[in-house]
Amino acid sequence: MNQTVELLKSTTFANRRFTRKQLLDIQLTVNAFPDLSHREFGLTICEHLNWETAGGSYKIQTYLNALTEMQAAGLFSLPEKLKK
Repeated sequence: MNQTVELLKSTTFANRRFTRKQLLDIQLTVNAFPDLSHREFGLTICEHLNWETAGGSYKIQTYLNALTEMQAAGLFSLPEKLKK
């Protein structure tokens, strides 16, 4: 397992507790696909983790908040946000 993930004091981001395996999977996805937009990362990870609302839509904004917190914790470096 990645040293950064192992050393985390908490695995809770955006009020959701992630397993260290899930964090490693997210880290690997971000590192493997550096050209994805933040929204595309959100869709990919929400689909992978089955992170949905009661109505069945993905929790994209909540995930994006978690992604930002994960980056601040040093799990990975996100690509720059695309300018509109």
